[in-house]
Amino acid sequence: MQAFQYRNGWLFCEETPLAEIAREAGTPCYVYSRNAILSNYRRFCAAFADLDPLICYSVKANSNLAILRLLQEEGSGFDVVSGGELYRLKKIGAAWDKVVFSGVGKSPVELQLAMDLSIRSINVESVQELEALAELAVQRRICPRIAFRINPDVEAQSHSYTVTGQRQHKFGLDMEQAHRLIPILRTSEHLRVTGLGFHIGSQILDIQPFINAFVRLKGLADEFREAGFQIEHLDLGGGVGIPYRGEKAADLARYAGYLKENRVITSCFSSRGAS
Repeated sequence: MQAFQYRNGWLFCEETPLAEIAREAGTPCYVYSRNAILSNYRRFCAAFADLDPLICYSVKANSNLAILRLLQEEGSGFDVVSGGELYRLKKIGAAWDKVVFSGVGKSPVELQLAMDLSIRSINVESVQELEALAELAVQRRICPRIAFRINPDVEAQSHSYTVTGQRQHKFGLDMEQAHRLIPILRTSEHLRVTGLGFHIGSQILDIQPFINAFVRLKGLADEFREAGFQIEHLDLGGGVGIPYRGEKAADLARYAGYLKENRVITSCFSSRGAS
């Protein structure tokens, strides 16, 4: 059953007529379907169950506290992109070992907050951000867990404004930059590199670009491990699309099957659009 549907000319959310909500709460107001949110989250979990990953809901998709609490009760982790989103997770008592901090342009105050909360991973987007984080870590005598967002130079078929994983895009470190960082990071006593990740865009329905990006990321992870880094997780990004107009849904089973065949033990998925 669709979460929102018309019955005799009246719009319903599940079994509740929206006209009734409008009378009680006034307008404008936002109405969400609990069952639709849980259904989408559980579908994602079921597809990748054999990998036992951490599924991270992207707080920027919808930071409503009721939704965050609902997903937390289901066992979801969270992907944040700002200090404000970290504050909202504090309001719900989030488990910090299930929180990753992505996003560009993190301020020193936001980085400091993330370190103080001992979150699972701070996903570093650039060399400049790495330098700022290293300076703060020395000052505060903290050794934060970090991951690098890698730009795998993979083409994904989506709107040109939402594609982010090719060489010409400004997001993440390219493969050459990542290679150059290995000898530098081996001498650092204040940064603990535990992961690598990518985010190649949004509203992507073809699974092949994700597989292509994973292959490149896995190769780089192997190099980091050979250099002595304990890479504990791969953050395989969000961006799986939603079929709005009759398109074929993304083949999550194929993606999960490929990852299983290639022995991915621990992965972290940042899920967009679960609401």
